[in-house]
Amino acid sequence: MVSATELVQAAWAAGVSVLAVTDHDTFSAISEARDAGAELGVDVVAGEEVTTEAPARVHVLGLFLEGPVRMGMSVVDTVKAIHDQGGLAVLAHPFMPTYFASITPVALRRLISQQPVDGIEVRHTAVTTASRVRHLDSFYQLHQDRLGAAIGS
Repeated sequence: MVSATELVQAAWAAGVSVLAVTDHDTFSAISEARDAGAELGVDVVAGEEVTTEAPARVHVLGLFLEGPVRMGMSVVDTVKAIHDQGGLAVLAHPFMPTYFASITPVALRRLISQQPVDGIEVRHTAVTTASRVRHLDSFYQLHQDRLGAAIGS
């Protein structure tokens, strides 16, 4: 595992000028990352990948946060807590097996009927099937007005 400083240095060396730091369920690296970013001219976006609990474990990325978001809340309450800070809520790695802390299509339909999100991670590094990618792309096209931006990590 690399330190926040090493992460920012690697981003800078690769020509990245804006970097979101989103550790799982912790905000502890943000201060160090911001300090390193200030030295190198890399803008650091403060974030967190928050684990929800009820009704299921799902990861929600909070971006542009002022402070940590409590883990273990419902998905709807987590999205609201992120929005309460003026942050953006992005659903991480949807439609993957549940051990990925991934939201299912049924749960996502229910969520966006109650609470729109700001983005959905449609591409990520986890191995997935072509049919799952097509399903996610189709779902996004049908519901993009309530899903925000399609992003990748």
